[in-house]
This record gives sequence, C-alpha cells and structure tokens, in this order.
Amino acid sequence: MRRPKLRGSFFHVLLLVTPVFALSAGSITVPNFSFELPPLTNGANNNGGNGNTTAITNWTIAAPPGNTDNGVYHPLAGFTTTNPLPAPADGSQLAYLVPGIGNTSSITTSASLGTVASNMLYTLTVALGNRSDNLFFDTGTYTIDLLANGVSVAEATRAGSTIPHGTFSDLSAVFTSPASGPLIGESLTIRLSATAGSNSDEAIFDNVRLTASPVPEPATSTMIVGGMATLAWLRRRRRA
Repeated sequence: MRRPKLRGSFFHVLLLVTPVFALSAGSITVPNFSFELPPLTNGANNNGGNGNTTAITNWTIAAPPGNTDNGVYHPLAGFTTTNPLPAPADGSQLAYLVPGIGNTSSITTSASLGTVASNMLYTLTVALGNRSDNLFFDTGTYTIDLLANGVSVAEATRAGSTIPHGTFSDLSAVFTSPASGPLIGESLTIRLSATAGSNSDEAIFDNVRLTASPVPEPATSTMIVGGMATLAWLRRRRRA
C-alpha cells in the first residue's frame, strides 16, 4: 500500500515544481543586431560622425567633433574568417569605432526596445572583436550599457587586450528590475562604447543580444527549494 501512495506524492510534487522551471529567458528584438544594414560589398564601409543616424541603420553615433571614422564595415581580412565572421559574431558585417587617442565614441539604438517590466532579469550580451591587421584594440576599453530612459542600469567593461587578435569574445551586463518604483515603464535602449588608448585603436562590435526572464518571487523560490528537498526524500524512501 505504501508504494502507490509514495508514487502519487512523487508526481504531486513534480506538478508543483515543473511550472517553476518553465520560466525561461525570452529574446528582445534588437534592430540590426549584427550590423548587416546597410548591406555592403566585400571591403566596403559606411561611416559617419556625431549624431549620424544612417551610417549604421537603427543606431545613432556619438563621436568627438570632426571624427567620422565610425560605421559599418564588411571586412575582407583582419579576422580568422570573414564570410561569415567567426563566432560569437554573426553574419559578415560589423560595427566599428575609431575614437582617437584618449577619446570615447559610442553607438546607441535609435528606437526604444520596449519598457522596463517589474521583477525581470535582463541580460545584454555583445560580441567584441580585436583585429589582426595592425588596427588592434590592444590599448582600448570596451563598455556596454543597458539604458533605462537614457540612464545606465547595467554596465560591463573589458580591455581590448584580453581578446585574441583576429577573434571575437562575448561580454555581458545584467540588470534585475525591482518589483515597483520609477524605473518600471522606462524606455530600454542599448549603448556600445569604446575608449581609445591610441589613434589606431579600432573597436569592433557585433551580434548584440538582449534577453529578459521572470525573477521568481520569494514564495516561488521557497517552493522550488522545498519541492526539491521533498523529491530527494521520496527517492531515498523508495530506494529503502
């Protein structure tokens, strides 16, 4: 008689726990996330300066006065592969910034990506590159930001020297939204920045990804822990 009763309890706990693990991250659309627009021929680039909104489709450039060396590029060389670019990059084009020694340039999504929802875990991930054809980013610093109404709520930085020449590497920034407060409903945008240590430093960005997943409430978290403990106890009883 005990065995059927335990089996029923076992499946009852599973029914309680399974919906919790169904909470998964969902992708938020980032327009022109891999910088394939505007489409360019091999070796071509499309560039612009401060305030430009067309050099990189769906992105706005911020650069020092007179600096127009920022835009989209379809490389012929400089990476281990170029058509397509090596993972974690995506496609065959990329965004680039050449700020000049001691300067910072950036690109920001031109339109809102949505609004901040309560109790959500937002993860921004960007593929950063370091060329292998003398336009290294070895003395530069990358910064990625998730913005709420233009103010950074999540930021991550990485030295260009940590990325091997000719490759790309991911960098992520994470933001957990509160249950309530002034941040809820604010407009989300993304900013990618580069600070140069030399005039030849060229920053490379690609494959911009943003995900959001619900954060379990305290009662839900307690249920997860309690449910797992009960499952372990039931398994031990069944073995005994």
